[in-house]
Amino acid sequence: MKKVDGYCVCGLEVATLLGRRFIVRTDQQSLRKLLEQHVIDLQYQKWVVKLLGYEFDIVYKLGKHNLAAGALSRKDVECGVMGGPQWRQWDVVRNEVSNDIVFGKIMTGLTKGLEEYKGFELRQQLLWYKDRLVLPKSSASILEEFHRSSMGGHLGMERTFQKVAAKLFWPGMRSDIKEFVRNCEVCQRNKVLGGSSAGLLQPILLTLKVWDEITMDFIDGLPKSKGCSVIMVFVDRLSKYAHFAPLKHPFDATIVADVFVKEVVKLHGIPQVIISDQDKVITMLTFKVLYGLEPPTISKYEEGSTRDQSVEEMLRERNVFIDELQIQLMKAQQRMKDQANKHRVDREFKVGELVFLKLQPIIKNRCILG
Repeated sequence: MKKVDGYCVCGLEVATLLGRRFIVRTDQQSLRKLLEQHVIDLQYQKWVVKLLGYEFDIVYKLGKHNLAAGALSRKDVECGVMGGPQWRQWDVVRNEVSNDIVFGKIMTGLTKGLEEYKGFELRQQLLWYKDRLVLPKSSASILEEFHRSSMGGHLGMERTFQKVAAKLFWPGMRSDIKEFVRNCEVCQRNKVLGGSSAGLLQPILLTLKVWDEITMDFIDGLPKSKGCSVIMVFVDRLSKYAHFAPLKHPFDATIVADVFVKEVVKLHGIPQVIISDQDKVITMLTFKVLYGLEPPTISKYEEGSTRDQSVEEMLRERNVFIDELQIQLMKAQQRMKDQANKHRVDREFKVGELVFLKLQPIIKNRCILG
C-alpha cells in the first residue's frame, strides 16, 4: 500500500504492470482524453512522461457509482476523527433546562406521564426533542464551540445551523444562529460578502443649461503622435458634446488650465461645475484661481429678448430641443438607476455604530509606448 498525494493506492507494485495491458477506472471525466490532449502545462507533461511505456485503457465511471473505490482511496488516518463538541457538564445542562419556565413545565409533565408534549422525551433526566438535546435560549453560547472553535471552522449561517440542529434544539435557534454568525468579527474581516452590494445608485442631477456642468478626464498611455501621448477630454453633461485636446508628458496644472480656457471657456463660457477624479488638477481650473475673480453669470435666453426674428426663432427651437433632451436623459437615468438597484441594497447606520470598511486598492496598469 502506498500513499500518493494524500490517497492510498492498493494493489500490485507499479513495476509489475510493465508489458501488461490494464484498465484504469476513474470518476474524473477530464482524464478520459488524457493521452489525446495537446501537451501544454508543465505539470501535465511531467505526468504524461511517467505514463509512457504502459499500456492501459481509461474507463470513466460516474462518481456516485464509484463508491467503493472512493471510500477505499481516502486517508485512513482521518477515519473516525470528525465529530462535534462533546458535553462534559451534564449537571449544568440539567439545571438550566429544569430552571427554564417552558422546558421545566414540559419536564414536569413528562415525569407525570402526560402525552400532550409530542416529540419531547426524558433520557437520564435530560430533555430531548426528536432525538436532539434541548437547551434553554440562555445557553446559546454553545455556538462558540460550533462556529468559532477549530471544529467549527467559521462556517456560514446555513451550514452552522445544520450542524447545530443535528444535535441541539431551542426555540428561535435559526434567528439566534443567523445573528451570531452575522456578528462574527473573524467572518466579517476575512470572508467575501455574498449578498448584494450596499448602497443604492444615486445619479447626479441633470443640469438645465448646456456647458453649465462638464466632465473631464485624461486618456493616458497612448502611442506618441507629434510628441503627444495623452488626450484631455471635456464632455458637456447635457448635450454630450465633447472636446478632445492632445497633451505632452509631463504636464502640470498650468498647462491643463491653458488648454481648458482654449477648448471650453473660449467657446462655451465658464462652467459652473467640473466633475472629475483628477482632484489636484481640478482645483487649479476654477475661475477664481485662474483670474482672481468670481465667474461672470451668463443669462439664459428669454423670449422677446432679441429683435432679429430669425435669431428669435432659432433660439426658441433650441430651447424646445434642450427641454426634450432633458426629458429623455432623465428617463435614461431612471432606467439605469432601476437596473443597477436590482443588485444593490439600501443600508443605513446609526450615529456611533462601528462598521468594517473594506479597502481595495486600485492599481492602474498603464502600457506606455516610448
